[in-house]
Amino acid sequence: MRGSWASRRALPIGLLVAILWVLGATTGWAAPEGRIQDVQSQPGEVDFVLSAEGLAEGESIDPESVSVTIEGVRSPSTSTPITETVAAPRRTVMIALDSSGSMADNNKLATAQDAANSYLAGLPADVRAGLITFADEARVEVEPTTDRAAVSRAVAGLEARGSTALNDAVVLAVQELGSRGARNILLLSDGRDEGSAVPARQARKTLTASGSVLDAVSLGRGVQQKPLAAFAAAGGGSLVTATDAETLTAAFESAARSVESQLSVLARVPEGIQGGTRELVVTALVGEQRITDRTAALIVPSADPSGTVDSAYGPVAVPEITRGIIGQPWVLFVVIALTFVALAAASSVLLGAIDARLRKGSRGAKLLAQVSVIGRSAAPAAGRRPETALGDSAAVRSVVSLADRVAQSRDTTALTARLEEARVPLRPGEWVVVHGLIVVLALLLSAVLSAFSPVAALACLLLGLLAPWWYLDRRATRRRTQFYAALPDAMQMLAASLRAGYSLPQGLDNLAQESTGALGEELNRAVLENRLGVPIEDALEGIGHRMNSQDFLWVVMAIQVNRQVGGNLAEALTNVGATLRERERLRGQAKTLSAEGLMSAWVIGILPFAFTAFILVTAPEYMVPMLTQPIGWLLLAVALLAYLVGILWIRNLVRLEV
Repeated sequence: MRGSWASRRALPIGLLVAILWVLGATTGWAAPEGRIQDVQSQPGEVDFVLSAEGLAEGESIDPESVSVTIEGVRSPSTSTPITETVAAPRRTVMIALDSSGSMADNNKLATAQDAANSYLAGLPADVRAGLITFADEARVEVEPTTDRAAVSRAVAGLEARGSTALNDAVVLAVQELGSRGARNILLLSDGRDEGSAVPARQARKTLTASGSVLDAVSLGRGVQQKPLAAFAAAGGGSLVTATDAETLTAAFESAARSVESQLSVLARVPEGIQGGTRELVVTALVGEQRITDRTAALIVPSADPSGTVDSAYGPVAVPEITRGIIGQPWVLFVVIALTFVALAAASSVLLGAIDARLRKGSRGAKLLAQVSVIGRSAAPAAGRRPETALGDSAAVRSVVSLADRVAQSRDTTALTARLEEARVPLRPGEWVVVHGLIVVLALLLSAVLSAFSPVAALACLLLGLLAPWWYLDRRATRRRTQFYAALPDAMQMLAASLRAGYSLPQGLDNLAQESTGALGEELNRAVLENRLGVPIEDALEGIGHRMNSQDFLWVVMAIQVNRQVGGNLAEALTNVGATLRERERLRGQAKTLSAEGLMSAWVIGILPFAFTAFILVTAPEYMVPMLTQPIGWLLLAVALLAYLVGILWIRNLVRLEV
């Protein structure tokens, strides 16, 4: 009984706590939160503005309690109220006030005017304030000024009419604030955007890029609060829902106290902290409550002569290339020279390959080349230059000859088979040369574009190593698909030739001349091999092994049985062709049924990398802990493992054998 009484008692208590928490989060009744603004970097120093939102009357930040860490290392710092500094940072606020027709309901506009005047009265004298109104269009009523009376007169003269150009008002406020100093926007509206020229997404992106802080006050409910909440999140501020005049006035007065209590903080860069984008964490006390905030700030060491860097538009990553051999000035010239040599070599190989292809004029030479694309002798006859598919220049011949000798020292059977299967007209040595050039070019490209980033170098190295093999697999898969699709009709045509009185070699020759694509190439090769003395069964069996086609091996088996025991080969080939046609139909049906799962696998497989790339481009500071902290490395390893398991699982689900 006691336990059940406790359970009944705990439910209303928990519900009450949840209600109070929600009320605090939506009405501004919440613990103060810290906010870093206007980060400026000088050699050996970082100065910024620290403020607190959600301050109650009489509360302020204790300057003596401010503590700063850079990359987890305590930084010596000094904190001073901005009103007491000799050279106070420039502070500007813009009031963006909704004057649309819906503000006339329930006397909302008059209440907002009173609250705006209370806000202006609470601002320090040095703060420049401006007013933007938005109805059918966003308009600057008063540009930022210290004349409070001018802003108050403009607020008093507002009338409610028209629609709500909310997005345009946010963009206009960002433009009016400029790019210097601590910049705040106080946005008040009771509805969603109606008729803005700027899309909401672009307006939020402009707000985030500007570094301005936006606090929003909503007079609406439900879905009307969502656009204001999105702007508050993009501007690093908060959303307050005001349901009556008292709450609205309190919200504006709290926003004024946040500006009034701002501190100017100067932190010195600790020894051992390298230049670049580093995590800056600030903690302070507001009464007995601790506030904190963190950001990614550009750190310039005292030994860096680059001078003052303005990071008003967010932290900018500075490549760390100032240590060791990488920092030597001659390294750049070496990289440029190597890049030129690699590009010249690649151009020579490409032009030589094109020239060699153009010089293959006769049909007989083409047919003889089909007998063995890869099987050209690596050691030419005495007194004869070695021929290469990459050209006949002395440099290319020397490099290919060296690569041939290296390839001959190893077992190249598997590589030769893959090149033949993909129909790539290169010897193993020539393939090694091309593959090496691709790897070198990828590494040089990463060095030039990423300023010697190890991560980029590793990624380009893996790309250079794996991309050529992927290319071979794709070509081989495409040729096999063409071969499988053409095989049923080819068997019917061969059977018709045999019924017309042709012999098997004559029927195959006729079929080779009529066929195109992979089937025509392979049959041409088999016919030529037969003319050179290879038994027709062995030549055809070689096609089945090269194309990895069990179907074609059945055809060869039917021919072998007919040669050994006799019978009607045309009828046997007709039956085999009908079987192959049915199997091809089933393959197409299986591919259609698994297409949705395959597309899902592609989308799920690409989505993590696409989302990561989007974050790296739009908000790279979010990825800093993931790439620099051990817990981030562990999470990446777990995610990669789960990713591989999921891909293999989906692959097995959508893979149907026919």
